[in-house]
Amino acid sequence: MAKRSVYIPDGLWTEIQDQVHGLNLSVSEIVQTALRQAFGATRTHAPTPDEAFKPRHRRVDADTLDRLKDRFQKQAQAAYDEGHDYGSEIAGRLNWAELGALARTNWRHPRKDGDTGWDAYQAVLGTPWGPEWVNRLKEDGMASRGLSDALQEIYDYTTADLADDPDG
Repeated sequence: MAKRSVYIPDGLWTEIQDQVHGLNLSVSEIVQTALRQAFGATRTHAPTPDEAFKPRHRRVDADTLDRLKDRFQKQAQAAYDEGHDYGSEIAGRLNWAELGALARTNWRHPRKDGDTGWDAYQAVLGTPWGPEWVNRLKEDGMASRGLSDALQEIYDYTTADLADDPDG
């Protein structure tokens, strides 16, 4: 294989080194990669049909975007509201120590029997969501967020009075 010499100005070489620092690349690897990217010579074989065809990117039309946005936002809000309502019910079944423990975990929902709040969650979510309520909270971010927000709002409302009371 023939060797070539390439002149790289000091300023450009400094920029290159700043970009690839720590990657342990040789000068040859850097130059070869740059040339392949510049001239599209990335293949050492005949292009496959997928490589040969370069589809033009299409945009989703505005009407479809608006329609789907409206639908998804309504679904997300409904899930959030449902979770928020259940969060208030769950708070009503917790004692102060359990609510405080959930606050200290940043409102992490129980995942198994024995976790703080499990009984309250099971009592409230077990009927409408069934035995898979733990998975539902993992998968449905908006319902989970609504539930956590309700618990946090109740906790914050309760502790705000405690913070204002110097005798509390």
